[in-house]
Amino acid sequence: MLPPEQLDRKLYTKVNKVLAAVGGKWDRKAGAHLFQHDPREALGLAAESGKVTHRKNALQAFYTPRDLAQRVAEVADPQPGERVLEPSCGHGALIWALLEREPDLLVIAFDIDPDACAAVEANADEGHGASELPVIVAERDFLTVEPAPEPTIDLVVMNPPFAKDKDIAHVRHAWEFVKPGGRLVSIMSTGWCQSDNRRGVRRRFAEFVDDLAGHVEGLGHGAFEASGTSVGTVLLTLHKPA
Repeated sequence: MLPPEQLDRKLYTKVNKVLAAVGGKWDRKAGAHLFQHDPREALGLAAESGKVTHRKNALQAFYTPRDLAQRVAEVADPQPGERVLEPSCGHGALIWALLEREPDLLVIAFDIDPDACAAVEANADEGHGASELPVIVAERDFLTVEPAPEPTIDLVVMNPPFAKDKDIAHVRHAWEFVKPGGRLVSIMSTGWCQSDNRRGVRRRFAEFVDDLAGHVEGLGHGAFEASGTSVGTVLLTLHKPA
């Protein structure tokens, strides 16, 4: 909560920027910035360093817009009874798009952000048109999750973090969970598929996609404007040989 005395406009703007960056939202009724998580550690670091890292940027939490989630679900084409993996579920846009298309699924979801996991669980509790949604949510860094010796996942849908080629790392790791005959549909940045950037990790990933005859659909630079970024994106589809 801000001090009871009124701050001058310039100072208020600066304070509000910091509080918003660590996840606070102004609530007029409460007369305070409200947080879904404890902000004291982030605020303490900001006070000590004089710098603040925006929570969304730190977590790469640029969630999937609804229209794009529906496009992913259309391409993924979930079938009754399939086991689905969502490695970075955010607030669950891809999950709900899949379940709207095919309610008879078992969805296993992960996210590193406890607030995101809570949001998915809250939506599941609300029903989304079903009395009991088949969604299992775990707060984990997906890259630390070990695949089963014999993969059991029919379908992976994902919108992984993009920074420093993390999308490549997440897709390669998720591929280990897909059973023979299964498929993976992922939103990714355009970096790896641009010929002038195909070096090292990106070049090897492009070769991996080519070997699997993967399909790449351009989504353009406006697909994530509603989530606060104009990064160029593509939709990658991979099928694992049976």
